[in-house]
Amino acid sequence: MLQRKLDKRSKYIFFLMNSVYYGFLISLGYGIISSLIVYFFANNEFSSYIKHFFISFNSFLTGGLAFGLTYQVYKTQNYIPEMISNVFEKHDLDSIPQYKEHNKRFHSVQRSMTIVTLHIVISFLLFYYAKFPFINQIPETFMVIFGCSLFGCGVYVGRKIFYVAQILQTIENIEFNDDIFSDNKLEGIAVYVNVITTFTVITTWLLIRSYYGGPFVFDSMFGRSIKIFMFYPAITALPVLVIFNYYPKVFIRKIYTRSINNKLNLLEETLRGKEKITEFEKIKYLSEVDKISQEELKNRLRLALNDLPLVITIIVMLINLFIQIK
Repeated sequence: MLQRKLDKRSKYIFFLMNSVYYGFLISLGYGIISSLIVYFFANNEFSSYIKHFFISFNSFLTGGLAFGLTYQVYKTQNYIPEMISNVFEKHDLDSIPQYKEHNKRFHSVQRSMTIVTLHIVISFLLFYYAKFPFINQIPETFMVIFGCSLFGCGVYVGRKIFYVAQILQTIENIEFNDDIFSDNKLEGIAVYVNVITTFTVITTWLLIRSYYGGPFVFDSMFGRSIKIFMFYPAITALPVLVIFNYYPKVFIRKIYTRSINNKLNLLEETLRGKEKITEFEKIKYLSEVDKISQEELKNRLRLALNDLPLVITIIVMLINLFIQIK
């Protein structure tokens, strides 16, 4: 059992590593290609572009994490929905209207592209009024495209994890008779949530820090007041992260508690036919089984919640960002 848990956690760690590598390759490739174009068509701003892309706005590092996170979520987006389908395969999940609707929205490419496009437009306006420190339009265009793509990636990730939580919420009261608890069939949900949430928090923090502290010109009619809107990714991401980080664990607790009750009911039915066992012995045995099961449930949830330092990390990161406000 322990080896299976370690193998499962290792699998996600390696998936995460691969996604990060791909993300940094994309970010590096964009930086190199755009730099070459700037060199040939806006040579006077080549050194400035290199400095701002790789250092001032930290685009390479931020882009690597953002693209890596987006690829990770895209690649594993069906992990939890497929697990739910497998665990509750005997039930017609599509007969639950809310589940069917949220599952449809979760997989809708059109809805994803619509909300991503909306936030890309918002980020474009933000960068347009903040203005990158270039005279030539070519390097500025590359920085705007890159920045908008990062904001778009963040929205895509947020949308996906929000609907995962919504899907779980719609089936929290589903009726079943299977012993889901003993085999720990939902264990992978907590592992997945911990990995994605941690990755998202780090990426969001770095994204805001990079652009909030970036050397924008701020020469529009809004002046430096536009700078405060660089926090909007955190404002939109925070409630989604809180829901995604904790609600799946609430879902697991409810399902496992119901599974334990089903197990006790089945055991009680079995003991009724045992005439050699007294009623007192039956009650005592059932109580011991219930106690052991509840203790194991607490231990599992305690392990799932050992990412509480993540909450502290979020608070520290936000405080650090607000301290920088001038």
